[in-house]
Amino acid sequence: MSDKPILPKVSEGIEGSIKAEYLGNEEKYVSELIEKVKKENPIIIKFLGDCLSGISKDNEEAKKAIIYSGLFVYKLLESQAQANKLEEDILGKD
Repeated sequence: MSDKPILPKVSEGIEGSIKAEYLGNEEKYVSELIEKVKKENPIIIKFLGDCLSGISKDNEEAKKAIIYSGLFVYKLLESQAQANKLEEDILGKD
């Protein structure tokens, strides 16, 4: 069994770029990210929806925190994987 993790370790640079994109237009960014994840990986959206089922309807802050957390973790991992792939392509790493 390999010690190499399956998911990439997210670097600070990735986090910073996502924050910059997000802070430019929060509602549009999140809306587009939801649509992207729905298309590419709908089980994640379903899972997040299931997580919301136990939260009272009037607790919008908790619902927002759950959705945003899930979406941003997805985006962080996706962006880091893309950066890693680009680095491998440029440097010819395996």
